[in-house]
Amino acid sequence: MLPLNGARMRSFDAVLMVGADAKNLPSQPKETLFFANTVRRELGLDTRESRQRQQLRDFAELLHTNSECVISWQAFKNGEPNAVSPWIARLQLSLERAGSAPLRERSKVIPYRTLTPMFAVPPTPSAPSLLPDTLSASGYNSLVACPYQFFATRMLGLKGVDELSEMPKKRDFGDWLHKILFLYHEKIRDQKILFHERLDVLRDVSENFFSGELEKNAAALAYYSRWKKTIPAYVTWANEREAQGWRFAMGEQKFEKTITWLGGQITLHGRIDRVDESDHGDYAVLDYKTRTSSALKNKFKKREDHQLAFYGILLDAHAAHASYVDLEPEKEKTGDAEAPNYTEWKEALGQQVIQSMSAIAQGATLVASGIASVCQYCEVRGLCRKGAW
Repeated sequence: MLPLNGARMRSFDAVLMVGADAKNLPSQPKETLFFANTVRRELGLDTRESRQRQQLRDFAELLHTNSECVISWQAFKNGEPNAVSPWIARLQLSLERAGSAPLRERSKVIPYRTLTPMFAVPPTPSAPSLLPDTLSASGYNSLVACPYQFFATRMLGLKGVDELSEMPKKRDFGDWLHKILFLYHEKIRDQKILFHERLDVLRDVSENFFSGELEKNAAALAYYSRWKKTIPAYVTWANEREAQGWRFAMGEQKFEKTITWLGGQITLHGRIDRVDESDHGDYAVLDYKTRTSSALKNKFKKREDHQLAFYGILLDAHAAHASYVDLEPEKEKTGDAEAPNYTEWKEALGQQVIQSMSAIAQGATLVASGIASVCQYCEVRGLCRKGAW
């Protein structure tokens, strides 16, 4: 397979030239902004005309040096006639004027086929036997966002291929802060460190932790610098919270709780970032987020994320309060966004989980009903093919 200029001064047993229509023969040169045809002519460079003359010589040489040549083109495109190259028409006219035999023409008629239309329909899977034995907060959020996504990822166990990257991501940054704050709060609780000493303690814990990460990957320095700016604001907020009567009870703790319904059961599980205890014996669930406080408050308005209520179910009746803790300063301050009506939310979610899981166990269909913001980053959109039906 050669371009036309690749056949110069060469002969072959046979030649098949494809695409010999008016659009491709001669080829259409692309002019750039600063080297248009007029500019090239003034600079003494090759112009469109000189290039086409050279291409015409190549075409004529190809026909002269090869005894068997077949020139083809697509007679119709998109239902419209597609004209042959003017060079072919010119050659035919020259042969006729010279009294020579014209070029032999053959046309190939492609037979028509009648296809049976198949209309795309949304998938409606039902798989009671695939109901998982365990359920996490992210799994339930997936079910709420799109039942088909839950079916594909949690019931079939499908997931996208992770991109291989040596650069740390925001998810890694969040994991690092979880570990740092767990070490920090355990240390100040066990060693009874005073308020005015805690800023230096958190800085030391952070420096020791990030020194190990920086040895693995120097790119973690950007996240370390970002966290150092947050440390004073976080310590101020944490001290104020403790002064209000809340004490760090535990962190990074795994919990499980089995819920049952008539004919079935499922085990809820999760790792809670932090649990605080008040002077009155109440417990509060805290979840760290690398987002601003205003963004976290909007999560409660939309009620699309049920993570805090899910963790409340795991703690059973002991959790009376829950908050997101923002680790992204806003106006040089960090704080917490407390969940409103937490007890009612937690109880309502418990009933919803039972109803949803029992419905799946009884054969309910799991339709692809995700909204645009869910579908945009969904790993299984290629399976449900939403937008094609």
